[in-house]
Amino acid sequence: MAIHTRRTQGSYAHMAIFFSFLAIASFFFDSPAQIAAGMQRILFSPSNLLTDYMEIAGVGAALFNSGMIGLMSLLLLRVTDVEMDGAAIASLVTMGGFALFGKNLFNSIPITLGALLYARVQIIPFRDVVITSLFATSLGPLVSELSFGLGLSRMSGIAAGYAAGLIVGFVVVPLSKACMNFHHGYNLYNIGFTAGLIGMFAAGILRMFDLQVETVLILSCGNDVILSVLLLTLFAILLVSGLHQNGWSFNGYWQLMTHSGRLRTDFVKKCGYGLTLINVAIMGSIAWLYVVMIGCSLNGPTVGAIFTIMG
Repeated sequence: MAIHTRRTQGSYAHMAIFFSFLAIASFFFDSPAQIAAGMQRILFSPSNLLTDYMEIAGVGAALFNSGMIGLMSLLLLRVTDVEMDGAAIASLVTMGGFALFGKNLFNSIPITLGALLYARVQIIPFRDVVITSLFATSLGPLVSELSFGLGLSRMSGIAAGYAAGLIVGFVVVPLSKACMNFHHGYNLYNIGFTAGLIGMFAAGILRMFDLQVETVLILSCGNDVILSVLLLTLFAILLVSGLHQNGWSFNGYWQLMTHSGRLRTDFVKKCGYGLTLINVAIMGSIAWLYVVMIGCSLNGPTVGAIFTIMG
């Protein structure tokens, strides 16, 4: 009887396939010209919540943006020699989700550079903070809003946005460590909590200069069927891959569910890569089913939320 050995490390190749699937799928929704025009609208959008890229740029451009952001983030992890563990997978999938409604290459770069600057000042490897820097790009809309949403001149706006992004990237690492003391690991998205505090501080500073950030509600609808097909295909691929890695069984899944999940619980290391993929597929399916059952439309924010749950 063959003994199955659990794999305790993720796969760069699998993540590349995941995001390549999203990028390639975009061309089934829109033409290359439409996607190029949509990407331009995405890059120059203020992008504050809730800006659905599927509405302002098209489903194809939104998926292409998600795929490209994911692949570039994956390349960054590869270059910095980061192990593909649970945290790395979570950061990548979360990046892909947020890239559907607020995150893009323009507003992510300065935050990542700010974290790189912090690593240089502290004389630590960038590898130690790169995952934190990816999560911190959740504040990308701050960069875009300063650049394009406050009526500043193009050059002044971009300079202000990138300066803010560099500051955010620089301070988010030490602040995130301090914020862990507030929730003791019971908030899985610790950087989200940290980013919320930074965002409130930034909004307060803008109000001091009579600069108001207007909330928006730009949402798409009418794409439920095709997006459901896309998501269910992804879930099926993840489930089959997980079962293959786990010896074509759900053996050990109950043990995975008995873990508290507190930070920093790494399911890839504790339970194996196969079971982690199975869990990702199941959680994504449950999230999709919930959205459908309550009658909510599948759009950038809801699909992005599903991706975040998967991560």
